[in-house]
Amino acid sequence: LVGLVTTIVLIIITIYLTTMTIEIPVTSQRLRGIRRTIPLNFLYVSSIPVIFVAVLGSDIQLFASLAAYVSPSASSVLNAISAAFFFPPPNVSIPHSVFAIVLDPIGAVEYTVIFIVLSILFGLLWVDVAGLDPATQAQQLIEAGIEIPGVRSNPKVIEGILSRYIYPLAFFSSIIVGVIAVVATLLGAYGTGIGILLAVTIAIQYYSLLAYERSLEMYPILRRLIGE
Repeated sequence: LVGLVTTIVLIIITIYLTTMTIEIPVTSQRLRGIRRTIPLNFLYVSSIPVIFVAVLGSDIQLFASLAAYVSPSASSVLNAISAAFFFPPPNVSIPHSVFAIVLDPIGAVEYTVIFIVLSILFGLLWVDVAGLDPATQAQQLIEAGIEIPGVRSNPKVIEGILSRYIYPLAFFSSIIVGVIAVVATLLGAYGTGIGILLAVTIAIQYYSLLAYERSLEMYPILRRLIGE
């Protein structure tokens, strides 16, 4: 019952957070006098950080298995490291439920801290690697002929403004998705936290895409407004 309730609550929370946006007012050089906003998703890094954390843990576990044929001592070290990425650890006979927290509170705390810290690191790294950083976004706005009212159309100036939003969003969204994944694991949610995050974000992205295409079909003038 705890797992079912946790799953439902986390789905609702994830849907709410995924649809939240921070609106930045902008104008277009092509259409003077018309103002609109550019939305920055509150979950700016989506579920990417927790996916990377899970992949890292699985890779270490895989290397530990391969190292067993070469160096048992190295395999033991890698197994100990990979165990920190899972709760309860694979080699411990504790039932996967909320009672695992009571049986191993220290392990639960270690798992939580490691998972969230790594989520933050991967989230900030992803912003720079994927071109979601303020500098890249500022350059894209200028190339699209989009301006921020009252601000010079200069990449450095726009970058400074976007930095106030993007890095805090990346930091806190990494924490939030990390917490969602951890809570789902600790309370035994169905489908795991990563599964819930992926399912919700993919469903909302498809819904938004369909709504966007439908709007363009109904109102062709929108193509001119958005520069298509």
